[in-house]
Amino acid sequence: MTNIQKDVPTSLANLLSYRLERLGEKVSQTVAVRILDEFGLALQQWYILLALYDLKDATATDLCLATALDKVTVSRAVSSLKRDERILSERDHQDRRKTHLSLSIAGQRTVEQVLPRVQVREAELKSALSDEELSALQDIMARLDRAAMPSG
Repeated sequence: MTNIQKDVPTSLANLLSYRLERLGEKVSQTVAVRILDEFGLALQQWYILLALYDLKDATATDLCLATALDKVTVSRAVSSLKRDERILSERDHQDRRKTHLSLSIAGQRTVEQVLPRVQVREAELKSALSDEELSALQDIMARLDRAAMPSG
């Protein structure tokens, strides 16, 4: 029989992992509902476009690493973005198994239209915190990110 620790939160609302997940979802959804829907983009597609904007050229594996999305999600997002002509793909000349992805002109335009609006929304969220609180939050998130890495 498992012993339940008395000093550890047992309700869902008190679990750190749940609260972080809910907050992340809430923040992402405000961006998606307010901005991305207008451009016909899912959140994962936006992450791919933004990663390509930064990377200029990437493989699907690169995008998985840059966005922390799984292979299936990246593959689906890439397929739909190619269909919408927002990204271009080109086979690697030396390794035909690899495909290089980049933004098309339409994809570049999409990022340039969406990014300023996302930045405004992020500034609105950040305005709820003082500079000190924001700095502390960034430090805490970095420490939690490191602590959450699988050991091995």
